[in-house]
Amino acid sequence: MSNLAYQVQPKKQQQNKPNLKPRVKVKKKGIITTGEKLLLSLLLIFSTIGCTMIISKQAAIFQLNNDIQVLESKITEQQKVNSGLAEEITELSRPQRILKIASEQGLTITDNNVQVIGN
Repeated sequence: MSNLAYQVQPKKQQQNKPNLKPRVKVKKKGIITTGEKLLLSLLLIFSTIGCTMIISKQAAIFQLNNDIQVLESKITEQQKVNSGLAEEITELSRPQRILKIASEQGLTITDNNVQVIGN
């Protein structure tokens, strides 16, 4: 031992610390991977585009059906007008009427001048 004087340092009491391992942050993986997110977003985009196209086609079909109904109603009205005019033609072209108008105008019929035209 040596003759040198030294100061006595108090002993440090050791605290009972359990050996703690340094915590490692564990990255939690998401339920959905990046590829699945990409596929899901593409699916949503295409389904949105598809739904939009279907709705626009249905709107065009609806408009065309309305146009067809309007045209059909116009056709039936025109057919009614045409049938009325056809009846008027048959009424006005009766031979008795023509003879009456001719006699009122001072015309006479001679059988030699009458030519029969086949119907």
